Amino acid sequence: MKRFGSVIRISKSNWDDFKTHHANIWPEVLEILHECNVRNFLIYRYGESLFKYLEYVGSDFEADMDRPSKNR
Repeated sequence: MKRFGSVIRISKSNWDDFKTHHANIWPEVLEILHECNVRNFLIYRYGESLFKYLEYVGSDFEADMDRPSKNR
């Protein structure tokens, strides 16, 4: 298993949109993440910063991250 994290900034003007889109994650999105070998995907907010954390259990990270855009 590999762990990945990243930090991004989100402006105050976009915060409401972010909350709306992430309040109720569609089951299909969770299924795609699982199919792409992503486990324990979390997003934390600190002020205007978002910290994303995920655990990857596959063997080809780049290929798995490309799969959703190619298959859907």
